[in-house]
Amino acid sequence: AMSCDYRVMAQGYSIGLNEVKFGLMPPIWFLPTATNVLGHASAERLCTTGVLLEASQAQSIGLVDEVVKEDEVLEVAEKELLSVLGTTNASARGMSKQAFRLDAVDSLAKDADVDAEMFCSLALSDPIQASLHQYMEALKAKSKGKGA
Repeated sequence: AMSCDYRVMAQGYSIGLNEVKFGLMPPIWFLPTATNVLGHASAERLCTTGVLLEASQAQSIGLVDEVVKEDEVLEVAEKELLSVLGTTNASARGMSKQAFRLDAVDSLAKDADVDAEMFCSLALSDPIQASLHQYMEALKAKSKGKGA
């Protein structure tokens, strides 16, 4: 969501970066993006606590731009997209986006091997696998409870 130009979220849902709760850290390349979108304090809080935010909380820190009813998400997103596409020059918009993201793209390219190695060493470790397994089982149980 952080790389999207406009983020629409449905009421009644939550969003966040809960990797840390399972012993993982967000990818290195993601940290500058989060900081650019949210500011340092909010980005650090989300990345280090694993807190999930309700839609209105996510909007208040800039993680999402608009909160609507679930059945309005696509309509609102499409309206915003058509508004932007209809009022801006595609070439200038694209070059501007590239300029804003240049540092993040350079960092991604520079740190890709380190990032992949760090993630794999953490994700494949026995404690993390056990934690992820527990989480998946809890999600399955929650899903079954909603379907009953």
